[in-house]
Amino acid sequence: MSTTEPTMSTEMTHMRREIEEVPQAVARLLDGSGAVLTEAGRGIRERDPQFVVTVARGSSDHAATFMKYAVELTAG
Repeated sequence: MSTTEPTMSTEMTHMRREIEEVPQAVARLLDGSGAVLTEAGRGIRERDPQFVVTVARGSSDHAATFMKYAVELTAG
């Protein structure tokens, strides 16, 4: 049996780098696509859909689940 305790690595992992990029990525998205996103939102509100369907896999599935909760909170 080993008595050596595991240690935390101080090396930046790929996942950590991606997490650190989120604020800048969102800012780029909003800066470059804000008008298009606003228009898409307007179109969805005008159509007043009865339901929303998402299709995703992996980390996109987590994003789709977050969107599901956001839609439920804002649309009822």
